[in-house]
Amino acid sequence: MKLKIIQNIEDFQLLEKDWNNLYSKGEYSVFQSFEYCYNSALKLKNIFVIIKTDGGEIHEIWPCILKNNNLEFINQKHADFCDILTDKISNEILNYILNNKEVKSISFKNIKSNSNAHEILSNSPYSHISNEINYSVLKLLKTDSFPANFTHFVYRQRRRLKRILKKYDGQIFIHENTNSVFPKEEILSLRKYMIENGMRSNTFLDDEMIHLIEILYSSNLLQISILKIKSNISAISILFQKEKEYSFWIDLFDNKQMINLYHNTIFIKEITKKSDAYFNFGRGDYSYKTQNLSPEISPLFNVNIFKNKFQLINFRIKHILLTFVKWLYRKIK
Repeated sequence: MKLKIIQNIEDFQLLEKDWNNLYSKGEYSVFQSFEYCYNSALKLKNIFVIIKTDGGEIHEIWPCILKNNNLEFINQKHADFCDILTDKISNEILNYILNNKEVKSISFKNIKSNSNAHEILSNSPYSHISNEINYSVLKLLKTDSFPANFTHFVYRQRRRLKRILKKYDGQIFIHENTNSVFPKEEILSLRKYMIENGMRSNTFLDDEMIHLIEILYSSNLLQISILKIKSNISAISILFQKEKEYSFWIDLFDNKQMINLYHNTIFIKEITKKSDAYFNFGRGDYSYKTQNLSPEISPLFNVNIFKNKFQLINFRIKHILLTFVKWLYRKIK
């Protein structure tokens, strides 16, 4: 068994075949794919991918960067789900990190409770695990009579979905790399609208993020649903699709009332006309989705690992203060 740290993009690229092999053995999200991690790291100077090999074969990958001596997942800011790739749970890389002088702490975000990362890290001696955000999923059967497949709804709730669909006379166009070019101008136009109308900050979907989306689209990992009302684009959903699973990632929309909910609902209707489907709404149990679609909600965890008790206590004090300030801000707002 050997451990190695990859710290440049040239060596990172050489991992592609073995990475894809390990990725295919587990139930990972796109955010653990080679395409997502490699293309997110192209311009980074702080790559810190840790691999474990045995007999010339890679058995574990920690897709990370080292930022101010703190270990993070690559592009975890935009990843709905983060994880470690492994074919056998062990503490070998964790113990190596805890004895590495370059790494002072670990900060991993958006960890599922059944993930490899959660299992490996949850029993660390100086750890802080917190649930600050949730994710939600919805499983539906095929139907020609939407929303009859919302079997968890009573009649009144299904009637509400019908009212949502009647709110606008819209039409969706689902773009894939196999049938259309990347709709970059449409995305840029709606992004500009959202920023100019104060719906998002100036950093929303910056050029590097648009470039990453375009690469993932070209790799056949992404679909893009565009909603038009009276020939004008009112909403765009950027989502991952794998067989019958659809994972919403980024939504853009204008300021029409309930437009994002309308787009999600009409998309779900069109998909379940063709087959059973599994919809993952990603991070955030937004009330307009939970109240109108009632998906199953599960927690995501942030995991912070330290090397001594003093670091842990210091972090917990700051975390408590920050949590209180956020709570107070929401009350005042």
